Amino acid sequence: TVTAGGDLEVNRNSETRGGDLSIDVGGDIVLNRQIASRNGGSVTANADGSIFINRDMRMRGAGDMTLIAGDRIEVDRQIRRDGAGDLSLQAENDITINRNIFANDDGSIGIESQSGDILLGGSTANQRISTNGGDVTLTATTGSVRLERTNNRTRNTQVYAGDGDISITAGTEILLQGGTRRNASVTVGRAGDSSDIPLSAPTVSVLAGDGPTTTFAQVVTSGEGSISVEADLLVIEDGTGGATASIEAIDGASLTLDAGIQQWDGLVRADGDAATGGHVSLTGAITATVAPIFDLNNGADFALNTGNPLGSLRADGLSFDVTTTGGTISVNGALDAQEITLVTDTGVALGANAALTAAGLGNALVISAADSFNNAGGADVLNMTDPSARWLLYMNTFASLAGTAPASGEFDLYNRSFATDPPSTLDAYAAVSYTHLTLP
Repeated sequence: TVTAGGDLEVNRNSETRGGDLSIDVGGDIVLNRQIASRNGGSVTANADGSIFINRDMRMRGAGDMTLIAGDRIEVDRQIRRDGAGDLSLQAENDITINRNIFANDDGSIGIESQSGDILLGGSTANQRISTNGGDVTLTATTGSVRLERTNNRTRNTQVYAGDGDISITAGTEILLQGGTRRNASVTVGRAGDSSDIPLSAPTVSVLAGDGPTTTFAQVVTSGEGSISVEADLLVIEDGTGGATASIEAIDGASLTLDAGIQQWDGLVRADGDAATGGHVSLTGAITATVAPIFDLNNGADFALNTGNPLGSLRADGLSFDVTTTGGTISVNGALDAQEITLVTDTGVALGANAALTAAGLGNALVISAADSFNNAGGADVLNMTDPSARWLLYMNTFASLAGTAPASGEFDLYNRSFATDPPSTLDAYAAVSYTHLTLP
């Protein structure tokens, strides 16, 4: 145990081999040499002032490392964790991370600022906060979590957790922002990992930056993982130089975007090759300028504003397509796009406030509902902007319809399914809206 009333500067390695190490000072702690434990002891450093890490630190064994600062923490050299112990950084004000912080085994990493920001991305090298089996938790209680490339370097910033989860919470904003150079990318999660990734803040921004096509900002997970965003404002924005921004739930991962206002100027994607999983839930007033991808896995459900009757999704000039096998498609609120295609072998439900409008030509609005088409939106729920266009509704039987039949004024076709007789094969029938697999 080391106690000091003022500042403490560590200029020689201080390492235990099984016991605990505790440092408690009334001023700053400056680590010019490492403090660590080798065989299972814990290390705790508590400063009423700030903590400055100027030397690589490496913990071994099952002990925890906890750094607590009454002011701020600056990490200018890497912190490495080998073994099952956890790593915790806690500060009243800013926590600035300019080097790697990583746990190679099952330990978790927790970084928390009570009144300041968590800042990551100023490194002159590639940078990561990562674990193999533990979780990563970043919390700025009243401030922001900013993951960005802030210098003119061809380097990337990553946060990932292997088999663990990633949780990011901020009082003002969560920001991912790529840089201006090639490969100056920022990612949360990794393709191939199955992390649950909840992001919660008043504003969540995923901004590509102004780099070339090799630069991007991305939130991604796979398999049994999930991405959930809870915010007032969600912004996904491609850059002007070819850089891209995206939120991607792939290969069975689920996607939940719940934000009052959503601006999709970058890709939103849920698709992949997994056998099951991949549910999608979207809630808010959404504007898309980049076509989303919702080619869902077997058994995956899709829900648009089912809990928000005043919600909307507008994708002017774009196709809005949802395909799932074994899952249902539910839509409430307004849905406007150039073309709309909803395809499932299980059922489609349109809520009381649903209004689907397609601005394209030809078969601009197509629904394949199979055994169940439940329409609570009234007879005028399906709308075409161009009078020469039409909508097509595929149902297996007359009994597939529940609620109100959309008004068409045209005749029906029979013994035709979406699989065997897709819309392009029905162009010869100019006046048709309904198709049925069986005769009445």
